[in-house]
Amino acid sequence: TDNERYTYDYVFEKAGRDAANKYLATLQDKINQRSALDRYERADKSVPNALKIPYNIGKSAEIGAESAIRGMEYLPDAIRGKQKDYSNTESEYYQSLLNENAGDTEKFAYKVASAIGNMAPSIAAGMATGGTSATAGATGQAGGKIAGAAAKGAVGSGVFSAQTAGQTYRQDIMEGR
Repeated sequence: TDNERYTYDYVFEKAGRDAANKYLATLQDKINQRSALDRYERADKSVPNALKIPYNIGKSAEIGAESAIRGMEYLPDAIRGKQKDYSNTESEYYQSLLNENAGDTEKFAYKVASAIGNMAPSIAAGMATGGTSATAGATGQAGGKIAGAAAKGAVGSGVFSAQTAGQTYRQDIMEGR
């Protein structure tokens, strides 16, 4: 809001950037909620009724993929034991609005799309690394295929494990565990 902007500017001028950013951090959750609601309302008005469910399924998949990427971003915090003050993201609030305003079948479709989106990075990593094996020439075609399949599974599983660990750590911090 304008009042929040004026307060941020005042704190910035009187106490500096760090203090102003701390003030902004206290507002981040409210900002994310307002932004998600605004985005939801704009989509509700602009997307034709016949396309709303497919549009929302696509948004749910996108939010799931974003969550996976953010999970990998949080992994270094988990390794170092760094406890940031995490808040729900705009996308998480948007997904909540989709689910709250959906019927049971739509909600199920949105959750499935979000889960698939969440797995997309690990699926992509597995596909990208599993197509060719460096050992194919050295161990023969069968050995190369086995090594390629193992690499495919290992890289995809590694990516999935990293994002899950980061997401779990963030969730634990948010819930005070």
